[in-house]
Amino acid sequence: MLSEYAHVMTEGLRVWEGTIARITATEGVFVEPDSFSNVSVACNYLRTTEGKQPAFSEGMRVLFTMPDQEGKRGCIFGIVESSAPEAQEEEQKIPASVEGDMVRITAREGLFIQCGKGSIRITKEGRVHIEGEYLLSRSRGVNKIKGGSVKIN
Repeated sequence: MLSEYAHVMTEGLRVWEGTIARITATEGVFVEPDSFSNVSVACNYLRTTEGKQPAFSEGMRVLFTMPDQEGKRGCIFGIVESSAPEAQEEEQKIPASVEGDMVRITAREGLFIQCGKGSIRITKEGRVHIEGEYLLSRSRGVNKIKGGSVKIN
């Protein structure tokens, strides 16, 4: 019974492979099908879990359906990834983890965080560089500066 229902729901549905051509804040994601040139299809996406929307980016390969009527939108089913599991595992390693209320970020060579004119750079040798237009160090208790030598100005 369930398989008959699924067949009725998917009869005539054609899944296409394509590339995300562009993403706009107002119109959403546009996909270029592999089978057509100079065609761009506006698409919604299929959310399979609660939480954040998928992280789409231009050039990403996806599976999607084309709209069946003019003015309608297609639907992205998912992202197409390499079929080599070893390659996927290496690419998916995220150097960040959540431990309780703390986020730990690990980097082999260095870490650089920048926002506007402010930045924090940490090297693998243990050097920490903090730069910005204005730097504030505030403490309710003792505010210590320790080092082999301390230079001020």
